[in-house]
Amino acid sequence: MLETTPSYNLKVIVRKTGIKPDTLRAWERRYGLPVPQRTAGGHRLYSQRDLDTVKWLMAREREGMRIGQAVQLWRDLEAGGQDPLHQPAVVGPPPGKRAVPAATLADLSALREAWVSACLSYDEAGAEQQLAHALARHAPELVSLELLQKGMSEIGRLWYENKATAQQEHFASAIALRRINALLASAPPPTRRQTIYLASPPREEHAFPPLLLTLLLRYRGWPASFLGPNLPIEELEATLAAQRPALFILAAQTLPTAAAALEMARFLQSQQTPVAYGGLIYNRLPALRDKMPGHFLGEQLDEAASRAGAILEAAATLRAGDPVDKSYRLALACFERQRRFLEGQVWLCMIDQGITSGYLQVANEHLQQGICAALAFGDMALLDHEIDWVRGLLANHQVPQQALAHYLSLYAGVARELLDASCKPVVEWVAGVAGEQR
Repeated sequence: MLETTPSYNLKVIVRKTGIKPDTLRAWERRYGLPVPQRTAGGHRLYSQRDLDTVKWLMAREREGMRIGQAVQLWRDLEAGGQDPLHQPAVVGPPPGKRAVPAATLADLSALREAWVSACLSYDEAGAEQQLAHALARHAPELVSLELLQKGMSEIGRLWYENKATAQQEHFASAIALRRINALLASAPPPTRRQTIYLASPPREEHAFPPLLLTLLLRYRGWPASFLGPNLPIEELEATLAAQRPALFILAAQTLPTAAAALEMARFLQSQQTPVAYGGLIYNRLPALRDKMPGHFLGEQLDEAASRAGAILEAAATLRAGDPVDKSYRLALACFERQRRFLEGQVWLCMIDQGITSGYLQVANEHLQQGICAALAFGDMALLDHEIDWVRGLLANHQVPQQALAHYLSLYAGVARELLDASCKPVVEWVAGVAGEQR
């Protein structure tokens, strides 16, 4: 049995391990490891077990774990009735990967399933109870990723498959956002100096992913702040005048909001502000990554937090995206002048022919925004993914596939009549996809 009598002061621990005093204090405050006793005067006193605990945690860091992961592994071993200091050496994962025991994942999976069920039943108390159980047994970072993030993703998938309503999704989102905000309010103060701003571009209403990333960055000691969803580009200059961050992170989930993020990123880098970005659309359309100015943060939120830190530690740099061909810039200007009239004409034709599905109204607006975004990125082929998304949505909501084909045929005909030669990329793409749908 290891000695638990307090006998070492802070200086001895620092000398024997090489850890920085501020780092050790942050571990104690944030993670509750180690747990020194105090003298009558309030000074820390550590036991041999405390000393070996610090060495164990530092060894996990050298193997590639983040400190939060190492603490979680410690907790999981203890929960399984094992003493971490009596276990064989643990080989950590490569940087950016999380080593989570199967038993922990199984427990969180069950809690997530119960949380989703409660949300779908509008059972607020039940949903909060599942979160309380999860946070009592697991680290907040792990609960946020494995329960809240994956739970929200599951509910979003159910909506797309017509197995959940928009109201159920909004109900779950409100509970998830409230919990993340509470965790942010109780997060420890930053231990680093470089400020990180996060924001979603105009028309991007999804606040959960960037807010969760803000929390993950806070747990890593970064002074990170989420400026909110749907941030107007016009207000960026005033924001930078108040305080210029070391890194500005943009989060977009759809192609149209990725185009808005493109405009924001260009402005930020023109102001010598390094940019990073991420979101679901960059995972679904990897071709966007070469076109965006700035640094891609990866496909997973925990990976994004690690990459953001690495970018700052390596001294954030400006990175230009691929240029957009002049013909696409001209086509975008032409289409933006005509899009409202074009949209109205298409919708009138749809009414005349008895095509009144509400989901086709969504598709009509979705296509207009998608065309503008594809032109902004200089690649109409990006819209192929959008058509696949709409096709799946309509099929899941029992809208006949021929309705989409009919709509696209109408759209192609109106586009040929209204758009001039400078909009050739649009006319050709719509004609091509309308032909494919027949």
